[in-house]
Amino acid sequence: DRKGLTLPLGLLVLYVLGAMADSLPLTATTAWLNEDIRMSQSTQSVFYAVTFLPYSLKPVYGMVSEAFGSRKVLFVAATVVEALLYVLTAYAVKSVSGAFAAVFARDACSACAEMMLSATLADLTARKGKDFAASAQAEAGGARWIGTIVAYGVQLWLYPCSSNDRKKPPSERRVIASTAAVLLPTALWALSVGGLTSVERKKERRSVVPVLVAFQLLFVWIALKDLLVLQGHRDLWRGGLWTLVAAVAASLLAVLFTAARKERNKRKSTTSSSATSTLAAPLLQLDDDDAAAAARGPPGPSSSSSSSSSSSAE
Repeated sequence: DRKGLTLPLGLLVLYVLGAMADSLPLTATTAWLNEDIRMSQSTQSVFYAVTFLPYSLKPVYGMVSEAFGSRKVLFVAATVVEALLYVLTAYAVKSVSGAFAAVFARDACSACAEMMLSATLADLTARKGKDFAASAQAEAGGARWIGTIVAYGVQLWLYPCSSNDRKKPPSERRVIASTAAVLLPTALWALSVGGLTSVERKKERRSVVPVLVAFQLLFVWIALKDLLVLQGHRDLWRGGLWTLVAAVAASLLAVLFTAARKERNKRKSTTSSSATSTLAAPLLQLDDDDAAAAARGPPGPSSSSSSSSSSSAE
């Protein structure tokens, strides 16, 4: 029987604008890689695999958000940097290696901003219960689809399918750069949105974060094998792989050491509290006896007179 929207309207607008920014340059990027950068199809398969990797680095974005202390600040910063990277990609990138670096950094900013929205949605769901979760997720997904459909409509207008339309499509680099015109208003809108929650630091979960980050970086480096080997950097890939394996092992040992120390401190506190209660038991018993005696009060006059009469009778 709930009326209206479950999620704040400002948060839904951020979902719509984010989906528009992700979908708008897709056709232009494909044409840019094929006709301008002249990237081969085999390299493009590696390119798309590598540029998707930032979306798996969510623990890293979580650590960064704790350093900032505010998801809104990090969302705005990531969105502004992403807009600048779109412009840089459009007008400064001329090589295959530059395309890899620019798009990887750009997608890392996009994934970070998306993570801030997802974390906010999770916080709202945790506070309002399971009934809120289904409708909130549906609204967030619907907002994403609205942004995606609008972006696809713009692409159909820019790149018409009809052969009768002789209008020359715009330059791919210009379309890629125009994505910044969507991202900059997104950052400005986020400043006025009150739905972006602040970060709640949870100290008991911090010890696991280095392990998650190390594992994610290890997976990223393994995924970069084909690219580095094709470029003749096999030794670099192997050295980095063993370095990340050592980092994972060190992180695991640190977590195990921290858990063992906490368990030992817990046992010490339990032992000391039980010993204190054992030593205090006799004192508590004496206090109980004194309290019982005080409750009975002093001997009455009848008892004293009876004792005196018995003595006189003797």
